[in-house]
Amino acid sequence: MTRAPTATTGLAPTRFPCAATTDVQHAVRCLIPPTYATPRHFFASLKLSLDYMLEELGHGYGARLMSVGVHARWSGQPGRASALKDFIDYALQQKNVSFLRRIDIAGFWAENFPPAMA
Repeated sequence: MTRAPTATTGLAPTRFPCAATTDVQHAVRCLIPPTYATPRHFFASLKLSLDYMLEELGHGYGARLMSVGVHARWSGQPGRASALKDFIDYALQQKNVSFLRRIDIAGFWAENFPPAMA
């Protein structure tokens, strides 16, 4: 299992490539139609998404970034929290999966794809 870096960097504001996110992997789907009928549906959606991205990786399509949005009020309820916990436990058992903070993702991009100097 890959561990997330713990050091933070003092990056100057600059432009970074970013991944577009949607509400598909977001806890808000528990509230707005079409909703997840149960916390198991949220877990199933997350698991299917991760499995698909890992399958693509296995075919040589390169690294993937999966963003999961959660909100303390919606996902913090015991039933919903258990679905998130189950997903995290599942993801940690997979090869080539790591959890990163936003600052770690920004640091990766800054180190590997520095902005062109004018």
